[in-house]
Amino acid sequence: MLSIALLMNLIQIQGLIRQAQLVQRDEEMPDARQVALELFKVAENEITSHMTEINHLLQQHHAKGEILKKEAAAHQAQVSSSTNKGKEKEKEQDKDDDTEDDDDEEDNVEDRGIPKTPAGKEHKAKTHSLKARLREAKLVLHQIKFLMGDVYHVLERSKEEDEAYQAADDLRKELLKSELVSSSKVEFRLML
Repeated sequence: MLSIALLMNLIQIQGLIRQAQLVQRDEEMPDARQVALELFKVAENEITSHMTEINHLLQQHHAKGEILKKEAAAHQAQVSSSTNKGKEKEKEQDKDDDTEDDDDEEDNVEDRGIPKTPAGKEHKAKTHSLKARLREAKLVLHQIKFLMGDVYHVLERSKEEDEAYQAADDLRKELLKSELVSSSKVEFRLML
């Protein structure tokens, strides 16, 4: 249900952007650029709120991941204490199999140590999903900022234009940086 609500919110925001773009091109409408700018500002506020909600969900989810890690560690400690020293090495091998500490397999630092249980796999999938939604929201915010820069240019408001374009550029760099890190990890894995 949560995913559907987030998706619907994103679709509504994209509808606002499209509406603003259409209004901006309406030659017969007085103050079309100003109306479009106001619609972009509403969309910006909505996407910022959307991103805040996703970040809050990520924080809550991270806390649940920490609980999973503690439970896995407690289980391992219990298993280790109940075995004799001859089987201790075998249990250490099992410990390596139960948690994912391998840096090569981890995309998210927060997910290191999550057990390879169904709950752990579900946790990792949800983390990936939330981060993908946050990335989508940042792409939409980039689009809004860029289009606002266009409107400010037409309205000859150079200070606001520069600020909007700079914000769009900063977002673009942030998005490209995260993609570069991901592709570097994939490249490193292929080299092994």
